[in-house]
Amino acid sequence: MIESLRALFRQLYHGLFQQPVSAAKTAMAKAESIHYQWLATPKLLKEAEAAEKGGKYDAAVAKAQHAEELAKLSYAQGEAQAKKYDVTLGKNGITLN
Repeated sequence: MIESLRALFRQLYHGLFQQPVSAAKTAMAKAESIHYQWLATPKLLKEAEAAEKGGKYDAAVAKAQHAEELAKLSYAQGEAQAKKYDVTLGKNGITLN
């Protein structure tokens, strides 16, 4: 009985973990599309995945959400820098306007 409850608990948390991981990966792809992803972001996502595998679900969700936020901030910084220097950031790198 207890083992089945633990399995149910793990399954529930795994499902809850997938949403922030998916959001982080989407935000990271957007930042990567302008070649402006911070180096800490993928590392943090890997830490989140490791925490989830280790059963540290609260830490896993927090790290995944942090990775998403870093990706969004890196994208915003890239956009701000592009505007400041009047360039376009895209798939092929930097283009002068």
